Amino acid sequence: MKLANAYYIESERELPDGYIDLSFTKHPAVKVNHEYLFELKYLKKEDAKQLKSKQEQAKTQLAKYIAGSNKFKQLKTLQAWTVVAIKDELFVEQIV
Repeated sequence: MKLANAYYIESERELPDGYIDLSFTKHPAVKVNHEYLFELKYLKKEDAKQLKSKQEQAKTQLAKYIAGSNKFKQLKTLQAWTVVAIKDELFVEQIV
């Protein structure tokens, strides 16, 4: 089965408190184990010392998006992830 058949994949989905970078919500006809939200950030290599701050910013945004959306609050299988890219490295954290 293709990923696109199992999920509604949206980029920059508008929410009352902003725009979620990437969301994967299940298609009603397909059984999946999880649904996903991603907040994506980028830092220049010379700004790498700001990694923790950028991760916290992403976590705060995701928490705000989830709290402000009845749909996301009700998803029992929701996983939310922050992804910060610095040049060719990814720093990924799961927050929910």
